[in-house]
Amino acid sequence: SRQRDPIAQYAGAAAMIQDTLIEFICRGVCERHPTLQLVVAEYNAGWIAHWLDRVDQGWQREVGRKSASPRYLPVHEIWQRQFYATIEDDQPALMTQSILGEDRLMWGSDYPHTDSTWPCSEAVLNEMFADYPAEARDKITHDNVKRLYKLN
Repeated sequence: SRQRDPIAQYAGAAAMIQDTLIEFICRGVCERHPTLQLVVAEYNAGWIAHWLDRVDQGWQREVGRKSASPRYLPVHEIWQRQFYATIEDDQPALMTQSILGEDRLMWGSDYPHTDSTWPCSEAVLNEMFADYPAEARDKITHDNVKRLYKLN
């Protein structure tokens, strides 16, 4: 059997989770369980702002045509209520945090996977957050994790 090119596999990984997320949302799981909190891990998050916009455009179009039931909130509202995403070395996620919400991002090194920032995690963090407010950096690097998992 033919193996998939590792670069294609790496670059296309977010597409797999996009399919899963939209099925999860459109099948009403989030509406039926509004306090459920979900974490999108290991895919970075720079793609999410575009994905939220695309899904919301489709939702508005289909509800306007009456071909879809407005049975759930716009996806960006569901995201802000119920989803978190992890980031590793992901400057695009920080550039779109006004859409994603700094309260919904969590940093992780992805150790021990091959795309991990380890053993250079500290340098990656320092570069990624060089021009970023300390309060927002603290949220993304540890405060959000503590809040989500109720850690002291």
